[in-house]
Amino acid sequence: KNSSPHSRGVGPRFSFLAARPPYGTECELIARRMSAYDSFWSGPGADGSSTFDLEGTLIITAIVVVLAAIVGSLAAWKHKAVESAIENAFEAIGRCVGTWPIRISVVSFLIFVALS
Repeated sequence: KNSSPHSRGVGPRFSFLAARPPYGTECELIARRMSAYDSFWSGPGADGSSTFDLEGTLIITAIVVVLAAIVGSLAAWKHKAVESAIENAFEAIGRCVGTWPIRISVVSFLIFVALS
């Protein structure tokens, strides 16, 4: 069978249109991209076996909002005391980390391992 561009109905001026690229046609490339996209979204929970932990997220959000409201109201009411308390707390943390950096790193790593 003759597979020249002329046998496929393409004239000599447009023979480059009949040449098929080595990596596939445009449709094949799009199909490959779409399958990669589909596999990205077909991870854990895609089949409905695991659900999003809405209750836990709402509890954490509520705690953060309450803490922000408490700190905000205290800052508006007693801003000097709150400012000095936060400043002292960060100073104490920095002094502790600066004094024992290896011990703090090891303890942080152990807490990370215990919680994971």
